[in-house]
Amino acid sequence: MNFHKTTLIVAGIALVMVCLMTNRGEGQNPAPVGVANYPEFRVVSSDGTNLIVTNTRNATLYFYSIDPDGRIGDALKLRGKVDLSKVGEAELKPEVFFKATGAQ
Repeated sequence: MNFHKTTLIVAGIALVMVCLMTNRGEGQNPAPVGVANYPEFRVVSSDGTNLIVTNTRNATLYFYSIDPDGRIGDALKLRGKVDLSKVGEAELKPEVFFKATGAQ
């Protein structure tokens, strides 16, 4: 086999492995019934300014963020939550904990 074919095969295998690993997302694995030590909270996303967390025991997603004029490292404040037990319905209505001040 030449170098280019070997490189393509290795790259293809790596790509398949990455796809398989990323398809096993946090939200796809609900808490097993009767497992006492299963984590109650799972971080879905975080970038220093926002935090999205799910509570696996009560099927709720929480969204936190810093103030609009804040900086990374400032306190994250609860902005809203969504009841995930309603996923699959025609509409999800988040519970919002702040008032929008206008278009940004």
